[in-house]
Amino acid sequence: MTAAQDYERVILHLFRLLGQPQPTVAPESEVRLTLKCGVATDVQRLEDYVAFSASLKLSASPSADLLMDLLQANLDVTHNPSIIIAAVAQTREVVVWTKQHLAQASEREIVDLYDRFAHCVEAVQRCIDRADACGRSVRRPPLANPLQQRATSRHLHPSSLG
Repeated sequence: MTAAQDYERVILHLFRLLGQPQPTVAPESEVRLTLKCGVATDVQRLEDYVAFSASLKLSASPSADLLMDLLQANLDVTHNPSIIIAAVAQTREVVVWTKQHLAQASEREIVDLYDRFAHCVEAVQRCIDRADACGRSVRRPPLANPLQQRATSRHLHPSSLG
C-alpha cells in the first residue's frame, strides 16, 4: 500500500469513529476537525507521515510564566510519538502538533494519537483561557515524569537522563 492509500484509509477510519461526515481525501490536501472546545485541528499527509496540528491565539502580552509552562509540557517524553508545543512569534500563536509514520502505525494507533493530541490541544486552550481571564499565569501543573523533575531541578546533566 502506498503512503497516499494509507493516509486515506486512516483518515476515513478516524472520521468514521468520531461520527463525522466522510471527507474527500486527496493525497496533498488537509482535512479539518473541530474539537468540542471550538479549536480547529488540521490533519494532513507530510510525505510518509500523517500530521495533526492546531493553532491557538495568545493574548497581546502573554505572561512569561504561561509561556514557560507551555514549553515545559514538551518534556513529556513518556509517549511516542511526542506532541510538540511551539509558538509563532509573528502571529502570536501557540502551535500544537505531532506526526506518525503511516507505515508504522495501525488505524487504532492513529486514532489513539489523535485522541491524545486533541486532549493536549484542549488542555493548552484551557490554560491560555485561564491565564487570559486571570491576567496572569495559572498555577503550574504537577510534574508528570522523571525528565520533567530533573529538568526543573537545580542541575540537569545529560548523564542523569539515562
